[in-house]
Amino acid sequence: MERTHAKPRVMVVDGHDDERRATAHMLRARDATVLEARTATEALDDRDGIDGWVIDCESPEEYAAGLLYVLRTDPSVAPVLLVSREPSDTNADLAAAFGATFVQKPIRAEIIDALIRDASRAIPVGRRLGADLELSE
Repeated sequence: MERTHAKPRVMVVDGHDDERRATAHMLRARDATVLEARTATEALDDRDGIDGWVIDCESPEEYAAGLLYVLRTDPSVAPVLLVSREPSDTNADLAAAFGATFVQKPIRAEIIDALIRDASRAIPVGRRLGADLELSE
């Protein structure tokens, strides 16, 4: 079922300010609501209601593996892009182990489009209904 009103909420976790802003800009241009975090700790503080994630492997202070672990034991069905400037079998294996997708930066537009599509489908029914219907008490 396609959503008609609610925008997917996507969290971008990247310690590189310019790269985080560029990714956020691409998502906003495709009508997503974007939250930005420099570290995993910041991201986890605002994780409620997040429909999709873009996580940089080289984020400072925190490890991507720890963030992925928390997201998947939460349990979250939100799609995750694990991104890095360098191709790496280790990062690809990490992504696969946690049901994420590994992509190399810069992130191509079609990857962002796929994330938004998947995030739209992963929105919990209660949030979708609350956004699509005007419910009274």
